[in-house]
Amino acid sequence: MKPDSSPKILVIRLSSLGDVVLASSVPLAVKEAIPEARITFLTRNVFADVFKHNPAVNEVLSYPPRGVDSVSGIFATAAEVRSRKFDVVLDLQSTPRTALVCRLAPSGDRKTGDRDAVARHAMVRFKRYRPRRVRHSVQRFLRAAERACGPVPASRPRMFLADEEKNLAEEFLALLPGQGRRPLVGLCPGAKWKTKIWSAERFGLLAQELRERDLDVCVVGGEVDAAVLQDVEKSCERLEGVRFHVGGLRSSAALLARCDCVVSNDSGLMHVAHAVGTPVVALFGSTVPEFGFYPPDSCSSVISNSFDCKPCDVHGKDSCNEGDMRCMESIDVALVAEEVQRILSEPRAADLASHRRLQLPRFVLGGERGGASPRAWSAPHPGSLAVRAPNWVGDAVMACPSLEALKECMRGGELVVVAHERVVGILEQSKVAGKLVRLRRGGVAGVISGAVTLRRNHCEAGVAMPDSFSSAVMLRLGGVKKIVGFGGELRDRMLAVCLERQRWSHLCEQYAQLVPAGCIVPRGPRLFFSAGELGRARQLLRDAGVGESASVVLLAPGATYGETKRWPAENFARLAGMLCSGGGFQAVLVGSRVERELCREIAERSDAPVVDLSGKTGLRELAAVASRGAVFVGNDSGAVHVAAASGCPVVVVFGSSDPYWTAPRGKAVRVLYDKLSCSPCFRKTCPYELECLGRIGVEDVYRAAMELSRSGDSEGSLKKTEGGDD
Repeated sequence: MKPDSSPKILVIRLSSLGDVVLASSVPLAVKEAIPEARITFLTRNVFADVFKHNPAVNEVLSYPPRGVDSVSGIFATAAEVRSRKFDVVLDLQSTPRTALVCRLAPSGDRKTGDRDAVARHAMVRFKRYRPRRVRHSVQRFLRAAERACGPVPASRPRMFLADEEKNLAEEFLALLPGQGRRPLVGLCPGAKWKTKIWSAERFGLLAQELRERDLDVCVVGGEVDAAVLQDVEKSCERLEGVRFHVGGLRSSAALLARCDCVVSNDSGLMHVAHAVGTPVVALFGSTVPEFGFYPPDSCSSVISNSFDCKPCDVHGKDSCNEGDMRCMESIDVALVAEEVQRILSEPRAADLASHRRLQLPRFVLGGERGGASPRAWSAPHPGSLAVRAPNWVGDAVMACPSLEALKECMRGGELVVVAHERVVGILEQSKVAGKLVRLRRGGVAGVISGAVTLRRNHCEAGVAMPDSFSSAVMLRLGGVKKIVGFGGELRDRMLAVCLERQRWSHLCEQYAQLVPAGCIVPRGPRLFFSAGELGRARQLLRDAGVGESASVVLLAPGATYGETKRWPAENFARLAGMLCSGGGFQAVLVGSRVERELCREIAERSDAPVVDLSGKTGLRELAAVASRGAVFVGNDSGAVHVAAASGCPVVVVFGSSDPYWTAPRGKAVRVLYDKLSCSPCFRKTCPYELECLGRIGVEDVYRAAMELSRSGDSEGSLKKTEGGDD
């Protein structure tokens, strides 16, 4: 579809409330990508109010049309759709019913989103199975728009309220004693399925706990939740400062918008609260956040305890198979109250309702009963411990804190680290290994070579940091009996301690899961240099014409993974000129031998004199040179992790990958990332002209570099540029 056309677009999502609210992101994203588009939304009558006052939706069609029974509703709806002659139909329901409507009304090109139904049902069937890539439902819905229009912004769901609705909510709350002087917490105790409901008694105890903390409480639900609200009210009898509201969707949304925080089960009102801009503490029972239904914003929290029987269903059930509802009853009232207090104590970034991009919430995930919990093993004393280190430079840097902790745990024993030769320089520099085994070959030959060396060292235990099958095989063939690692990749039976990777956390924290109990893991990677290495770095810069007093900005335009991680060369050329002329820097290009041609092109295109050190620095020299720099600018690659661990302020541009998992850690890190409907894709090639990287302007990177060079940020900071919304 051409962006300059004025297409008529139909978006279909019939049920349920939570999914319809999540689908509200699609019209907003399409309208931002194609402002001239005329968008119609087809949904069930009871959910039509979700789109009231929505500026991106021109019309709402009801299914079935009023006065028509469900059998003939398909034909009546198809006639309505056919009469409007839509250019594109985005079927977000993708069921036989909606497919039949589209077949009976062939007025537009039908596009569907990714359902991921097989992956979700596999999680229910196999319990411990977790897909490698976790996508939110909104991202799956936006895939339909992406297929029709190309990349669209990864907009979050939103509901829009009129001033009259907000005033009615204020009038309802006016009877609270001291209303307006204390924070207001909303409680949503209802849910469609019983296995998703935290008990009314616990919601009542939570209300009491919140009142003791001098917080007002408003308990909100729809007509179907009336019985649950009555049970909560009984447990809160004569408790001052608590209001109860049973009403329609719009009135409930207005009250939730007035709250400062909402505690909710995994239900439709949880998504409504997020859509009106209120942070949420979401309680997950029989379902899991990996299904992709969590509130997508960084101000919210998700609390979910794991058990062998969980998840028991994709959507929820009317009864618990175990009979004790342990998944919900194990959620502690004090923990929920603490999460509410944490959200209220943090400055609410302007207004959450004005933030238009998807973000990750805070995940509070309990350990799994019956399985190995993180750090549930002990290092051998005395003896030797083998570690198979990650193969890529960035991953190896992020593993350094855990390797430091393992070395500290092995006092009286020996730590044997097996690593690919491309990362050996980093591990030598960070001083994490007692003995370092260099793998010069990959594949089967590398596995056998590493195993032979390990047999000579007689290691009692081993840690497989990569989650590959070959890393566990190497340790097993090397005579290691007790192997610790993450499950999956068909290697569970080889692991004595099989852990479940916490995929919601940063890779540094994931590697920390592999460290034995009682070991303290440093916060971030650190690289160390000898006086000789620092002297050689200074000499290298002097030989290139960079004086001792020069303020150096290092530019790393390469990325081994591929083009989807490389910010355009012309942008680096412009940036070099701006930093030299406007910032007074001396620009220095760094990169590997294979990136010489790219760096040469940038140096030739730049308006300012640029020093090219590409191919002249190994990992150790790069780290030493980076420690001399005022700021380092690069793509998501191993080089930015090396620079950050060397103590240099870093500006990193993200494209196809995800900064929440792999952003560099250091004293001052600024991440520039524009999340689109297809982000993160982790592809090596892009079918959409690298729009995720193209939307990050040279001025944005220049501004970030100047800010870091002048002041520096707090350690480990993660900031984003997303179309100016944050």
